[in-house]
Amino acid sequence: MTLLPRGAEDAFFNEDLIGGDGNKIIQCILEDPRKAGLEMQNMRDPIKEAPDRIIILHGALPLEEAQQMEWSKAREVVFSVDLVEAAKQQLQFLAVVNSIGSLYNGPALDRAIYRYKYCWLPLLAKHVDSPITTEPLVVPLDCEWIWHCYRLNPMQYKMDCEEIFGKNLDNLNVLSTTKAACTKQAESIWNDMYPTEPYYVQLNCHSSMSNVGTNVGAQRSTNYDLAAAVKRQRSFFHKVSKYIIQDDCFFEEAVLKYKAFLHLIKRKKESPIKFFCVPTEDIDLIWHSHQLYPLSYSNDLKAILGKIVDHNDRDSSSGAKLRIGFAQTTKLWEETFGGSYLRARVMHTYIDQVAKCGKLCVEGFTVYRSEEYGVVMEKSQTECCDGCVDG
Repeated sequence: MTLLPRGAEDAFFNEDLIGGDGNKIIQCILEDPRKAGLEMQNMRDPIKEAPDRIIILHGALPLEEAQQMEWSKAREVVFSVDLVEAAKQQLQFLAVVNSIGSLYNGPALDRAIYRYKYCWLPLLAKHVDSPITTEPLVVPLDCEWIWHCYRLNPMQYKMDCEEIFGKNLDNLNVLSTTKAACTKQAESIWNDMYPTEPYYVQLNCHSSMSNVGTNVGAQRSTNYDLAAAVKRQRSFFHKVSKYIIQDDCFFEEAVLKYKAFLHLIKRKKESPIKFFCVPTEDIDLIWHSHQLYPLSYSNDLKAILGKIVDHNDRDSSSGAKLRIGFAQTTKLWEETFGGSYLRARVMHTYIDQVAKCGKLCVEGFTVYRSEEYGVVMEKSQTECCDGCVDG
């Protein structure tokens, strides 16, 4: 049996305790139990002392009673939008924008900003007042990209929409171009409103403002620097693109971490040290996804925290300030929830599932709780019990 002793925070990195392959498996368990099962199946001798059983330590020990209560409180957070689907859709959309490239800068970006401010927003405002299509309104891709970046500053977006249009413009009954099978209705309505400005434009470096239509729908627009917002969001896809291949399990756990993150913001008020909470990449992905639904984000955050939390992507804080904020967030997270902030994925979720049915079957292995050790993962000898989640 390979045993990682209690209290050794990073024992699974210690080559003296486990072999190199075993080290890899332990890390996989912490990241994704199903992946760990596949790793073990593919290795000849993954852990020299006992290839059939692993004792998991980091992020998987039974929590203190107070930490269990904090996790329970975090799980009570309710969202009015499916953030798993929202996150997957966001990644797909960002991949399309990234494949085009020209919407990051230059003439194509300038035209997209113009079309967004003077065409799309007035059309959206009309649609919000009274649906103008019998099916979801499909937003042109270039306008959707600018809209995407703008919504990631939720307070600014809300303030500008209310000032110009009298309401916060939501994306209810609006469909991404990347998900639409047909755009005929949206294109027809657009052409009626803007006969000199086409619904589709060439998204390439040669697109320019010289042939932009003059019959636009808005006389007023935001002064918010949308080009700068695009620049700030350009690098985000490169940080999170690795998550495109993940399954629902990853996104469900990321949503759970986001719930805990919001609960942490609530708890932060009790800390004598003032700092801003800095999310991990997976939390930030879900946070972005939530903000893309303006009314849901506004209503949900008011219900959870009593106020809207601004994402503040304009924060030009120094790297040192961000590092300090992340360090303080990490410290508060580990005090509040137990386990590592960076490696907080998976085990708290799976422990709950184990508690409900006694064990969890994952790719030919069984994960179960042990009062003596914490959590054990071993090769399954029998079929999964009723209620187990089969990976």
